[in-house]
Amino acid sequence: MLDFTVHIFSNDFKLKQELLKSLHAFSIDAVFVDNYSLLRPSTKNAMLLDASFDDEKTIDLDLSFPVLKVMKSYPEFERIDFHDFIIYPFQYEELYCRIINLYNLYKNINHYDLVNSKFKSYLSNLSHDVYSPIKLIQTQIRYLSSNTNIENSGEVFKSVLGQLDNVANILLSVPYSSIALDSLVIKNDLSLVNITNLVSDVVSQLDFYAEKQGVKVIYNSITEKAEKPFICMNYTYFWRMVYNLLFNAIKYSLGGGVVRLSLLRNRSILKFVVADTGVGMTPEQLSHIRQYLMSQQEEERNSRFGRGMVVIKLVANYLKATVNVDSKLGVGTTFTIEFKDVYWRLS
Repeated sequence: MLDFTVHIFSNDFKLKQELLKSLHAFSIDAVFVDNYSLLRPSTKNAMLLDASFDDEKTIDLDLSFPVLKVMKSYPEFERIDFHDFIIYPFQYEELYCRIINLYNLYKNINHYDLVNSKFKSYLSNLSHDVYSPIKLIQTQIRYLSSNTNIENSGEVFKSVLGQLDNVANILLSVPYSSIALDSLVIKNDLSLVNITNLVSDVVSQLDFYAEKQGVKVIYNSITEKAEKPFICMNYTYFWRMVYNLLFNAIKYSLGGGVVRLSLLRNRSILKFVVADTGVGMTPEQLSHIRQYLMSQQEEERNSRFGRGMVVIKLVANYLKATVNVDSKLGVGTTFTIEFKDVYWRLS
């Protein structure tokens, strides 16, 4: 038997038996239906074979499945709602081919609709992860072109190149989160990430943005003589988490504000803290974010918190890290992430 059922509707008993016999001859599962207007197949793998010969029938039919109409002659197209038709009498082989082709057509349409929906989500997510870096790159390039004799041009160039490199990694990480599970994409490219260096790179990449926003960024890293923290992780995802945290902290801080990043070691545990003096959150907003971060669901593609928060949760869940958020309206927000599976070694 094939993986779908043909529902036969006809007032002609002899024709119904003939159709049933012909379909069974080709191992197609078929059943009779007595009420055309109330047809609601219990399975998605269903199609209707309408052999009622009633050209005037107007029905409220669920057209989420294919309909093959058996006609005695060509119908008036504007007066009949059908997906396909076949002229009676017909050869059984012709009926079989029309059914199979029609069913495959609808199956492919449903598949492409699903892919198209995922691709739209993919583009939305992609725009979030590359839009901010590209806008900053454009600003930096304009700044360089209008200020050719600046002392820190080398640092600005380094920032531009660093962001371009990470944007390229995001673009190359297809299949992306909305086409494949994020967890699968993460596992495809794991490496030992030097957390101290990565955070330092992100700070340098966003330093120009912070300066233009009138925000001071202070990075307190582990001392150079101490063992450096490494973690087995997808570099691009970890970079996106740190980038999103720092970018949002700068974005929501007012001019003259301060953003502090800290890497703190407590035995084998590493704490990564991002604290800002920004606009902060209401108690309701803070409660929603805490509930979202604490939930066990691996992925929430339609999260109202935006892709940035989704990435933070994805990375934390994958690394079995804990994320704590404190915030007060008009005072600021602090994110604290604790990583346990950290490798400590001299770099």
